[in-house]
Amino acid sequence: MDNTKVKLKASPLGGQGLFAEERIAAGEVIAEFDGAIYPFEYPGWTEDLLNHTIQFERYSFRDATGLARRINHSCEPNCG
Repeated sequence: MDNTKVKLKASPLGGQGLFAEERIAAGEVIAEFDGAIYPFEYPGWTEDLLNHTIQFERYSFRDATGLARRINHSCEPNCG
């Protein structure tokens, strides 16, 4: 599920990222990691998977089929 209040755009830091086009309320879903789940030992890791999956357990990573693939990492996030 992708929130229509965010758009994929070129990032001033390089590559692409998600940017709010409208105010997003606290607790509102922005995007979901809804794709395949990969174990740490998965033999088919690619640069693409390494850059776009999210770790959700000690040895498990999840991909996304929508905009969540483009959510950028932040050391000071404003969403979670």
